Amino acid sequence: MTIHKWSDRRAKMSPEMQERIARRTEEHLVEMNLSELRRATGMRLISDNDLPIGVMNTCATCGVQFALHKDVETVWRGSHKAFVCPNGHSLAWSDKTPQEKELDALRARVKELEAQLVETKQKLEQESVKNTNLATRLELWEPSK
Repeated sequence: MTIHKWSDRRAKMSPEMQERIARRTEEHLVEMNLSELRRATGMRLISDNDLPIGVMNTCATCGVQFALHKDVETVWRGSHKAFVCPNGHSLAWSDKTPQEKELDALRARVKELEAQLVETKQKLEQESVKNTNLATRLELWEPSK
């Protein structure tokens, strides 16, 4: 038995035959519901429970669901670089990882504390000048012995 590529066989068909096959295929797909189609092709839906080491994702462009290993997803989320879905659509995670969010919050807190430190140093300097002035005035009124 000789095996031929479908694309080669289709190229040899007349346009009418190609149209007839396309129409019949479309009719069969319309008649067959999704669960029957999955059963006929051996496909099944997978859930997060089926992927103990993977994470389900959905392409925002075409809606196809695909799984990534948790480590791979962590690297891609952290890098914010583009990758492609199984259908070739470019995707990227633009949101920050929990670690990046925590780091940003800590940096903001450090800036806040540095600003408080500068303000406290300025107040201390002002109080020191006041104390020096008061000591000078007190010395004028009551000279030390």
